[in-house]
Amino acid sequence: MSLRSWLAILVGLALGLGGCMKAVERPAAPEVATWAIAPMDAYDEEDIPQAYRDRLKVSDRTTPWTFLAIASHFEARGEPGRALFFLDRAAVLFAAGRDASGEALSWVRKILVMVEDGREAEGLALVHEALKRWTSQPLRAFPEYLEGRIALMRGDWVTARERLRISLRDNRDFRRDNALMILRRDAGLAAGMTEVLSNHLPSFPSAYGGPESPGATPASEGAALLREALLLNGELGKGAIGSILPVGDLQRAEAEADAFLGLDEGMRGRAGPSLGHLIQAAELFRVAGFRQGEIQSLLFLGELGLRGINAAEGFRASAVARDRADRVRATPYRIWARLLLARYEQERGRAAEAAVLLGEADALLSNRVSVVDAEMFSGLGRFQRRAVYELLVDLLAEGGRLNESLAAAEKARALATVELLVGQDIAGNEAERELLRQEVRLGDAVRLLQRRLLRVSDEVRIGELLRKLQEAEDAHGRLLNRLAAEAPELHSLVVARGIDAASLQALLDENTTLFDYFVTDRSLFVWAVQHRGTHLERIKLARAELRTLVLSILDSVKNRGRRTGNLFRRAYDLLLKPVIPFVSGERIGFVPDDCLTYLPFAALNYRGKVLADGFSIFSLPRADRLGPAMAAGTATGMRILAFGDPDLENENLDLHHAREELAQIRRRIAQTTVLQSKQASEANAAEMAASYDILHFAVRTQFHPDAPLQSGLLLTPGEGRDGILTVPEIFRLRYSGRAVVLSGCDTLPRQDPEGRGPSALLQAFLHMGSPTVVSTLWLVDDRTAAHLLDIFYRQLERQISPSDSLRAAQLHLLREGYPAYVWAAFALTGRY
Repeated sequence: MSLRSWLAILVGLALGLGGCMKAVERPAAPEVATWAIAPMDAYDEEDIPQAYRDRLKVSDRTTPWTFLAIASHFEARGEPGRALFFLDRAAVLFAAGRDASGEALSWVRKILVMVEDGREAEGLALVHEALKRWTSQPLRAFPEYLEGRIALMRGDWVTARERLRISLRDNRDFRRDNALMILRRDAGLAAGMTEVLSNHLPSFPSAYGGPESPGATPASEGAALLREALLLNGELGKGAIGSILPVGDLQRAEAEADAFLGLDEGMRGRAGPSLGHLIQAAELFRVAGFRQGEIQSLLFLGELGLRGINAAEGFRASAVARDRADRVRATPYRIWARLLLARYEQERGRAAEAAVLLGEADALLSNRVSVVDAEMFSGLGRFQRRAVYELLVDLLAEGGRLNESLAAAEKARALATVELLVGQDIAGNEAERELLRQEVRLGDAVRLLQRRLLRVSDEVRIGELLRKLQEAEDAHGRLLNRLAAEAPELHSLVVARGIDAASLQALLDENTTLFDYFVTDRSLFVWAVQHRGTHLERIKLARAELRTLVLSILDSVKNRGRRTGNLFRRAYDLLLKPVIPFVSGERIGFVPDDCLTYLPFAALNYRGKVLADGFSIFSLPRADRLGPAMAAGTATGMRILAFGDPDLENENLDLHHAREELAQIRRRIAQTTVLQSKQASEANAAEMAASYDILHFAVRTQFHPDAPLQSGLLLTPGEGRDGILTVPEIFRLRYSGRAVVLSGCDTLPRQDPEGRGPSALLQAFLHMGSPTVVSTLWLVDDRTAAHLLDIFYRQLERQISPSDSLRAAQLHLLREGYPAYVWAAFALTGRY
């Protein structure tokens, strides 16, 4: 009898037996037949290792465990379909044998394979089913572990820690059952990894410029969890189940524990144990054929080398990690390795070699598929990508390569926008939406192949996957070219390109100078760009010191503090004095970075007065937004659609002087349509905006530091809308008017010092089609704000430019004796 026939008999018996036992053994469980079994003849029995085929010829209680081992074999070959095929069969046989924990373990393995293979929605649906199915101890520990493990895979350490601890608590009596023992090992391993990552990852030198290596500190909770997992792994290997479990399973668990123990020891200053664990982990991963683990272990060695723990070994490990990652085209690890090597080269005084490595990282980032990065190191990845450009700008500037350094700084800004908008529907019409859908589908295909390559050890299979990856990347590249041709503005939000100094100079007139700022861990770079040329100044001002200064200014302004004048003078001396000599004309544009997004440049001291006295001022979230803003239509009408006092059902969110503000606008501009209370709705904002020249929102704009895309304007809900006009929804609108005015922005600079929320909001309005956006740097709930806006609109009505109109209004209030709290809060972005 063939193996295929024997398997069919086994599964048929299991299905029948499971159906018979359901009413007696598990009255609350779903039917066994709910498992979706793939066709038996889809697979060739010759693909199964002989040892497993021999085991399957003897039907006993080990048969479902053999199916689990076969599934692991196919998973290691990068064939998730075949792995799921045998996981299904294992679950059926476990259920038929009344082994609930074995069945639950099969679910766990199946769901993790699905999530790793890009089928996260399906996997999460099964997690929810498992939570309903297994509600009592110890079985509920299985879905609890799944929740924690998936959170860890996403980089959500808070959720991972919570769910994994609960899983461990609910699985205390685990030694009586092999499946529970494996769960205990895996949950402890994941919990230990979570603790180590959350404790140490934020201080990785490659992301932050690196503190000195700390002295030895007590062992961590994470280390204790990892050591317990190692002990359990050893017990499993020596027990009866050890002969059935795949060797790779035991090796991988041991290697993961070693890798994170090594990282923990190293970050706590214990060089010897750290190196021992990490070198052993890399070797175990290599033998087990788990490339991702091997690369991670090597990168951990590289990180620790930069902290003074055997730098020579760290450099060697980083170079090997680069080669391993290049072999399987693992983009995040390729970038990480090059950043590490660049830091080593910089420390050795080899700036040219470091710049080459960073240039390679830049090229990888430029071609990076824009898919949601939900990996364990995704949080670190965002900072590493910024670190690539901070170090590259530093090296290029040091080498006198002014134009290239500006281009790198602008690439960093563009990349931050692209990554923020990944996976979002920001299309303005169905044709654009279809292009975005295709881009996401092709990007997902590339990501899936990259993931599979990291899990495969067979060279023939790697070659097959690499060919498929090349085809997928080529298809994605063709789609991006089409997007650039058919929707260039949308393309700029999908692909990070930035702008160079020469292109920027060509956009400026003789009367305008642009100051482009870029903040790094140790320095502040400022490019003074004029029509005729560009000058670069490097200011010795660290990011932390700059943030302290800006936050002090904001606190003083809002509290009408006596130190405000001194702080403004200090800010001028540090930020403007070095570049003011390079100003050409009477207009200055600012491209702020990091906390400078919140700085009221107009109020900075200048020749005993304020900067607004000497110059008309505007700003840009990215320098490459200047071209589209200046190329937008030149509408001059004054039809205003004004929103205020929406029904929010929360008095704390109301702007107390909004009605007065709108009444004053209507008195000034007869063509104003005012929508208040129920009419000040999100639905009306979306449907009516296109018919007006100016949109005025006297409503609170709320920001969410941890989720910038949830930031938005608070309006009246209704007609199927929640009342929050969010950043993605604004991106989707289309508008051809003159300006948008936001008089109620409630920014949160302490919680969002990078300014991600305000930057995203401003870019959304610019992309929507508004060439100019006037907004507040902080919330001004004061009736004098209405006075300033009345003067602003009076100037606009006289066909004065937006930036000159705002300047006139600000200077008017200044001369009337109003504090900076009122007039300096308003800033203009975009077309001046």
